[in-house]
Amino acid sequence: PERRDRFGRDRRSRSRSPADARMPRRRSRSPVRRQPAADDSDRYIPQYDREGGGSGDRDRYQSGGGSGGGRYGNRGYNGSRGARPPNRGGEGGGMYAGGGGDMMGGRAGGIPDPRTFEQVVPFKYFAEWLKSQESGRRLDQDEVRERYEDYRREALQRLYTQFFSEHKEDDWFTERFDPGRRESYMQHLATHKAGRLSEFMADLDAGKLDNITQTATTEQVMQHEIHRRDQSGYSRLGGGGDEEDDVAVRHTLFIRTVPPSVSRETLDKELRGLAGYKYLALSEPRQDKQYHRFGWVRFENGSDMDKALESLSNVNIDQFQFHFTRHTNSSAAAMRLAPDVASSDERVRHDLKLVREAVKSLDERTDPERFQSFDILQKKAKELSAAAGERTSSNGSNGSNGNSKTDNEDGEHGAEDGEDLHMTDVEKKDEEEGAADEVRGESSEVVGDIAAARRELDLMLEYLRRVHYYCYYCGHTADNAEDFSRRCAKLHLRRGLQAGRAPLPSGNWVRNLDNRNDVIIHPLEAERL
Repeated sequence: PERRDRFGRDRRSRSRSPADARMPRRRSRSPVRRQPAADDSDRYIPQYDREGGGSGDRDRYQSGGGSGGGRYGNRGYNGSRGARPPNRGGEGGGMYAGGGGDMMGGRAGGIPDPRTFEQVVPFKYFAEWLKSQESGRRLDQDEVRERYEDYRREALQRLYTQFFSEHKEDDWFTERFDPGRRESYMQHLATHKAGRLSEFMADLDAGKLDNITQTATTEQVMQHEIHRRDQSGYSRLGGGGDEEDDVAVRHTLFIRTVPPSVSRETLDKELRGLAGYKYLALSEPRQDKQYHRFGWVRFENGSDMDKALESLSNVNIDQFQFHFTRHTNSSAAAMRLAPDVASSDERVRHDLKLVREAVKSLDERTDPERFQSFDILQKKAKELSAAAGERTSSNGSNGSNGNSKTDNEDGEHGAEDGEDLHMTDVEKKDEEEGAADEVRGESSEVVGDIAAARRELDLMLEYLRRVHYYCYYCGHTADNAEDFSRRCAKLHLRRGLQAGRAPLPSGNWVRNLDNRNDVIIHPLEAERL
C-alpha cells in the first residue's frame, strides 16, 4: 500500500515527463507562436496602418479612417450630436488620446480636432491635441491656457448659433425671446399670478402665515426618511397634499407630449370649446425629449372629467396625435430637505439678503404696479418679531450700515438723526457708494437677532413659492403651479442644526445653489451678457 497513491497507481512507475521519447509530447502551457502558412489566407492579420492605428497596442476594432469619423465604442465619440470626445489610450499618452487616420480633421494616428465636436472639450483634451499638433515643441502653460480660451469662445459661439438656427421657429423659443410674443406672454403670467397674490395676502392678513417656518422638525425629518424607503409612508404619516390640491388634481388632464411645432395658441383654441375649460399650462421644454413639453388642462371644479376625456380622444394638430390622461400628483417627492448648513446663522443671513433681492426683482418683472409685496412682507415680519421680543434690522432693504440704534447693544449708539449735516465730502461719497452697493446687492450682512432674520426669510420664501413658483433651495422656477409641482416637492425645508455642532460637509451644494439663484434673481441683461 505504501507504494501506491490514493488512486491505486504505482508511485515508482510515475514520472513528471514521459519515459518513452516516442510518446506524444504533452501540451505546453504557453503555445508556440504559429507561423502562417502560405495558404492560410483566412487568418486575421492586424494591419494597423490600414485600420487607422499607429501602434501595436491599439485596439484592433477601432474605426477606420476617413473624414466621417465613426464609432469608438459605447463611451466614445459616435458621430452623433452631443457625443463625447474619444476616451482611450494610444499615441499622445493622454487619457483622451485616440487613434484613427485623419479622423474629424485630426492628424493621422493623432487626436481628433476638438473644433469638430458639437461640444466644448475639457482643457486636458485640448492640451493633448495641441501638443500633438506642435511636433514636440515645448508649450508654455500660459500659452496653452490662452489658446484654450480662444477655442472655447469660438466653440460656444458656434454652438449658440447652431442652437438658435435649429430652434428659432419653435413655439417655446419665440414665446421666450421674440419681443412681441414675450410681452404678451408676460401679461398672461401676470394675470395668472395676480390671483395667487390675492390668495396669499388674504392668508397673510388672516394670520395663517404667522407661524410659518422652513426649518424641518424632528417629526418631518422622520417622515422624509420613511418616504425615501416607502413611497406611501409620507401620506400615511399625514404629510400628503391638502384637500384643495386634491380637488385641483381631480379636475386636471395631463398631456403626455406637446411638440415644439404646435403653438400654445393653437392648442388653447382647440380646448376652448370644452365645457368647464379653465386654462392650459405647459412645462419647460425638455432637452432630453427633443424639446417637447408636458401639458396640463385645468377644468372648473365639478366638471365632468370623463366626458372631457372622451371629447379629447381624437385631437390631431399638424398631423400629431395628442394623448390625454387623468392627472396624478406629479411631485418628484413629497418633501425635500436642504442640508443643515442652510440653518447656520451665517447662511440664514446670506440667504435673507438674496431672497429680499428676489422678491423685488420678480415683482418688478411681473407687474410693478400690482406686485409691490416687499414692504408688506417686511412689515409683517417685523410685527411678528416684535411680538416675540426679537430685535430686527433697521435697514429695510439689505441690512444696516452699522449706524442704527438697533445695531449696537448695551446702549452704544452710532450717529443720531441730524449728524449727517456735518458729514465730510468723503463720508458723503462713501454713503453714496454704499447706497449703490445696496442696489447691486453688495451691502453689508443682515444684522439683528438671528430669530428675526429667520422669520423674515421663511415668510419671503413662502411668498416666492406660492406666488412666483420659485423654490430658492432648489434654484428652480416655473410658470405655473403644475410644472412647479413636477419639478419641486410640496415642502422644501432646511434640516435643523443641532446646537453647538458645526454643519455637516455639503460638498458643492452651497456654490451650485448660489450660481442657480443668481441667474434667476439677476436677469442676464445686455451688459452682463
